[in-house]
Amino acid sequence: MVTSGSVKRRIVLWVYGAVSAVLVLLGPVVYLAPYYDSNFGMSVLLRWSWILACLVLLASFYSTWFRFGVVESQPGESLAGLTRMLRVMGYNVEQKKEFLDVRIDKLAHVKIRAKRQPRGTEIGFQVGVTPLYAAAIIVLFLVIPPASVLLSLFAMRSSFRFIDEKLSHRLTGLPAVASAPMDVHATLVDSLSEGRRLAQEAYEAAKSNYEDTVIVLVIVGVAFFMGAFLAGLWVIPDGHDSIRLTSSAILGALAMVGVILPTFLKTRKRQLTAIRQFEEHAKRLADALAIELSSGKPPDGYPSSFEIIAGAGDQIPVWLAARRQAGAYRHPTTWIAIFVFAYAGALLTVAAVAEMLSDWDDPARNGVVLAIGCVMLVSTLSLYRRWRKEERLESEQVTGDWRGRLEVLRSEMEKYLQGL
Repeated sequence: MVTSGSVKRRIVLWVYGAVSAVLVLLGPVVYLAPYYDSNFGMSVLLRWSWILACLVLLASFYSTWFRFGVVESQPGESLAGLTRMLRVMGYNVEQKKEFLDVRIDKLAHVKIRAKRQPRGTEIGFQVGVTPLYAAAIIVLFLVIPPASVLLSLFAMRSSFRFIDEKLSHRLTGLPAVASAPMDVHATLVDSLSEGRRLAQEAYEAAKSNYEDTVIVLVIVGVAFFMGAFLAGLWVIPDGHDSIRLTSSAILGALAMVGVILPTFLKTRKRQLTAIRQFEEHAKRLADALAIELSSGKPPDGYPSSFEIIAGAGDQIPVWLAARRQAGAYRHPTTWIAIFVFAYAGALLTVAAVAEMLSDWDDPARNGVVLAIGCVMLVSTLSLYRRWRKEERLESEQVTGDWRGRLEVLRSEMEKYLQGL
């Protein structure tokens, strides 16, 4: 359905695409300029201006709110109605305090907010990407800035298509959905959808955590190999170089395998078991949701939706713990900032202290460096504590909401049994 809003979004997408194309085409000019222009200062200025332009464009991708409709219901009711609507459509929806976080596909998700205006409640959305692609965009920006811009452009295209094809034309029925009471069917659908989302996120977080563990073990294994190899070169007496190198390499390989292999096998067994369990829970909830949405009867011997929801309630703490353990996967920007501040702060602090203890001490300069290092370390602690607080509040909200749904379902079940 083509509307004035969809046309405006297409124009916006074309404008962003044109600017992205210009930045991509300027890439070779920026990189080759130092080889053809003797003015080094101008070449540096050109490169940093180009990088800054890419950064500004990226910031505009993910900070701009686009309006796509106005409804009569209140903001809270509007978000509640959108949550029900999207979950019935099969999307994973996470309810935040002021907006909804809707996952569209493996690449993109959108944030949807409702803001009260004089003429009604304005519904807007903001482009976003999944944690994995957020990390990819950050890495690409550090290596090839235009590549991160192009990847973000694909995310914007997916978000705009979702709004135009799936959501904008449904806003006319939003007030009725928002004002309708939550019956048993709606509560079952809401609970199954939320449980599927939590189980899926726990599965993805545990999988990411396992992959990170493998990478760390590989790095540690290489370190053990190099340490044992160098020790072998130092211990083995001089002789034939080929024999000495081969013996040292064998010693390094034995040290690496002896230390890393048992740890890897133990970790692999434990983490893969948890990953399979999370995947099974997510599939069971997804199947139950599909049955509930189709209003069909489950196969013989298949548990009811209420039994699946009650069983999922026991797993909520486990799922939330799995998500917390993979903090870098779910919040890559925050954890990259924590790493950068911690690394730079520690480096500056150690360098300042080392200079103070040396013969080349410059009190004024070292004092400034030490102060900057301490500020960065304090910022690291502040960022970490803020992340922990947000995780705790989110866990409390999820647990409280789940208990509320379960109480409603139990109450309805008791009324049904009493009426028999």
